[in-house]
Amino acid sequence: MKKSIIALTVVTMFLLGGCSSSSTATATSAAPTPTPAPDLTGTWKADPTDAGNYSEATITKDTIEISWVIENGKTTSLYWSGSYTAPTNNDEPYTWTSTADKTKMSKSMFASQDDTKDFTYESGIISFKASMLGVTTTVELKKADSNTATASSTTETVKKDLADVNYSEMGAGTFYITTPSGTSENGNVPVVYIDSKTSMYQIGYVGKDLNGGSLSYIYVDGVLNDKEQIANSQGSITVKKDALNVGTHKVEVVQYSNDDTSATMTCYKSASYEIKSK
Repeated sequence: MKKSIIALTVVTMFLLGGCSSSSTATATSAAPTPTPAPDLTGTWKADPTDAGNYSEATITKDTIEISWVIENGKTTSLYWSGSYTAPTNNDEPYTWTSTADKTKMSKSMFASQDDTKDFTYESGIISFKASMLGVTTTVELKKADSNTATASSTTETVKKDLADVNYSEMGAGTFYITTPSGTSENGNVPVVYIDSKTSMYQIGYVGKDLNGGSLSYIYVDGVLNDKEQIANSQGSITVKKDALNVGTHKVEVVQYSNDDTSATMTCYKSASYEIKSK
């Protein structure tokens, strides 16, 4: 990690008095202007690997959430959700201990098992240690450019991967989603309550007697979310951004002939969930 020393420039002003037997020269020094504490709120990202994998953090005034992002966003899984304590001065390095939100992290199979995690901020980088499969590494995050992010969000149009058509259910087996409020079985629409701080959420699913010899394409609101081999299986999908907007959202599972999305559908299943604000 690069090190840097932030120096305060002290400007000294000399007041020169005239030479006189009845007066004395005086001198005063201007007080240095303090450098404000850094604002760490916002989005932070690690440099991606060649395969497009990286970690991404979102910091609010009192929380930090970190996710593993796979293949440039094809799959996202929550790694850490916990408390955040903002710095009160510009001293570096700045460290804080985050207490885990076990309730939120319990929904992710890739979440840390730690009760607390130490974070360090220095020279524009937030670092922390992460362990997986017996290997511990130091992850370094840099703040994403807010201007670029704003421009992208205002110009980007969501491209749907599945045509918005009223498809009929077809193919063997059943598929339904699960949330804390229930399942989508028998046409039910389970509810998920989230707050404005939630950047992603995992919804469970259950497949029964689907054709495990074909790849299942999972779409949320027409956008490809994941590809899985589902037969008699349980798993979860991570929803974020528009899929977390208040309202009803559709999850569609499709199998294609020869796993070719331009070929004929051989299986189609759908379910819906509703997002409500806490």
